[in-house]
Amino acid sequence: SKGPSVSIPTESVSTKPTTRQIQQALKNAGFYQSAVDGKMGPVTREAIREFQRINGLKDDGIVGKQTWGKLSAYAELSSGSGELNAAEILK
Repeated sequence: SKGPSVSIPTESVSTKPTTRQIQQALKNAGFYQSAVDGKMGPVTREAIREFQRINGLKDDGIVGKQTWGKLSAYAELSSGSGELNAAEILK
């Protein structure tokens, strides 16, 4: 039971983030609570979509240039604290 095929944009993203980077950034932003395991599963996809909706992006679950442009700001937060949650700050 394969889901709908997702078309990956052919545009080459100069610094394409790894799945781990994406998960860590989403975790820092407060959208992802699961383990940073480098696996692009349904939980990660849903977190990406949620992030995209909040940021007014097309919620296709794909981290392209625009999505990573916004998401990468959170990737830098992964300092020693590790469990920093941006969602807590925004409350």
